[in-house]
Amino acid sequence: MFPLKVKEYIQNCIDKRNNFAVFRFPGEDVFHIAGENGYIFKINEFGAKSNGAKDVLDYDSKRLTLEAGTRSEDLKMAVSTVINRHKKLGGGKTVVSCVFRGNSDRENLIERINEFFELNKENFCFIMQATPGQIWVSATPELLLSLKEGKASTIALAGTRRVGEKNTAWDDKNKNEQQIVTDHIVREWRTLGLNVNVGEPRTRRSCHIEHICTDISADVPRDINADQLIDAIYPTPAILGYPVDFAKKNISELETHKRNFFAGYVTVCSPDGSLTAYVILRCACIDVLNDYDMNIYCGCGITEESDYESEKKEYLDKSHVLRTVLGKDFMVPFDEIKE
Repeated sequence: MFPLKVKEYIQNCIDKRNNFAVFRFPGEDVFHIAGENGYIFKINEFGAKSNGAKDVLDYDSKRLTLEAGTRSEDLKMAVSTVINRHKKLGGGKTVVSCVFRGNSDRENLIERINEFFELNKENFCFIMQATPGQIWVSATPELLLSLKEGKASTIALAGTRRVGEKNTAWDDKNKNEQQIVTDHIVREWRTLGLNVNVGEPRTRRSCHIEHICTDISADVPRDINADQLIDAIYPTPAILGYPVDFAKKNISELETHKRNFFAGYVTVCSPDGSLTAYVILRCACIDVLNDYDMNIYCGCGITEESDYESEKKEYLDKSHVLRTVLGKDFMVPFDEIKE
């Protein structure tokens, strides 16, 4: 729960249009404020390299234009096209994202965000304002990098299903999709000369859904820094796809919106000298200057084994808590919602 001091700080920053970030690490109860007690909070838009990271308190950009929402026919065409392209390629994946458009609760916004965070104790949660009057909220399960005392760790996270939906093993489509991410990270870190340790795939819960997760770590020599570690693997196939150029082309041609901060990443520099970076997933942008209009972003990994109806369900699953807790009156990219 937000302490009263933090709640008042957030509301004051929103009212005065001041840049800010408040965040909580996975499994913790304490919220930290960027710029206080030695914490630095940096942000990157989708696809940007580490040298493009900016302190949220110094971020100076024009207001974003919220998306109208992905149309049903556009998303179906994009997913179907990507499936066919990967069939011809004989493998790989492309992460196709979509945008839901709705409204948030202007009277109880902070309480709603607090409720959303309480449902995501196992995730990295943050709220920030980097462009005037536009609030970004995220509860992300995807660790990009943890670096402390010469030890680097990350995860390969992919594959999705609802908690309790199946008691059987993961299907081949999800396992293959996740293995692509693991292989990419291991390969790229090994090109830096690292001796990479790879754990066994496990199931990781994220609120009401779960993913396949592989823990990856390495001891890092002094001549390799955090920027090199991140740039070697980001964007990972978990939010872009593979082969990289093939996936980039698909996204450029078929997505009808700009991702902005979705699938970008945040970096927290802590007072103990450690660094932690998370990919921005399960996120929403709320425009408090425009009737509290709201965009929710989510993406699905599309492979040759995908089918549109299954992916449609995954888009709904990934956006479900954001839509039901933070928002209302959503225009969704499907003719009918069945959840």
